[in-house]
Amino acid sequence: MAVGIKQTTELVDAVAALTEAVALQLKDGFQYSDIGEVFAKALQDKELNAKLVAGFNGVLEVPAEVADLNWFEGIKLGSHVLGVVRSVAEKISK
Repeated sequence: MAVGIKQTTELVDAVAALTEAVALQLKDGFQYSDIGEVFAKALQDKELNAKLVAGFNGVLEVPAEVADLNWFEGIKLGSHVLGVVRSVAEKISK
């Protein structure tokens, strides 16, 4: 039975959202306060928080999903990753 890629896709989205938050916070250089600012944003920003919760709640299912990937799921996941990377790169390069 196919396992799917739901949790893997959600983990990709969570990592991308966290990467974006960290990169935007560090645009002016690193200060120790940036660590707290990123944590505060993760807790207070409902959209970011929802992505992190969804992504990391199912993290233990990711290895099974990856092990069970078929060609269609691989292409779909790869396409999703490329789109997410492109989106994050555009947002942090502004």
